[in-house]
Amino acid sequence: MSVEENLRVIEAAQKALNDRDLDRFETLHLNSVVQRDPQNPQGIKGPKAIRASLGPFLKAFPDIRLVTWRFPGPRRSPRRTSPSDCRSP
Repeated sequence: MSVEENLRVIEAAQKALNDRDLDRFETLHLNSVVQRDPQNPQGIKGPKAIRASLGPFLKAFPDIRLVTWRFPGPRRSPRRTSPSDCRSP
C-alpha cells in the first residue's frame, strides 16, 4: 500500500470516528489489527474488539474529535484533541 493509500485510509477512519460512524470505522481495519495503548498494553485484537472499546470512550468524551495538522513538508500527522481543546467550526 502506498503512502497516499495509507493516508486515505487514515483520513477515512478519522472522518468515521468524528461522524461516530462505527460501522464504517470497523470496515477500515483488517481482522489482524492490534491496537495498543497505555490502558491496553497487551493490545486489543480485531476490529470488533476495537469498536467495542470505543463505546465507553466516546460516551466519556462525546465531543472529542480527531484533527489533522499540516506541517511543512509532505507529511501529515493525525492528532487527538481532548474535549477541552475542541472548538466550534
